[in-house]
Amino acid sequence: MTPSGVQGEDLQLSPRAREVLPFSFEMKNRERLNIWETMEQARRHSEKSGYRAVAVFRRNRAPFHVCMELDSFLWLLGG
Repeated sequence: MTPSGVQGEDLQLSPRAREVLPFSFEMKNRERLNIWETMEQARRHSEKSGYRAVAVFRRNRAPFHVCMELDSFLWLLGG
């Protein structure tokens, strides 16, 4: 993840990782989250990078969750 205050994608991937994971990741670790604002932020980053938007989020002592648009999920499944 990038340091606080740095603009752009939160998860910086190597060129090889981009081949495997063509996604733009927005990462959040908060007790309360507005998923719509988070997805909009992920979409803005994805428009700049050209990769699919993904939000990864969790709260304290909880597992990570992933949110993406349905077309990206179906693409990931190969459909």
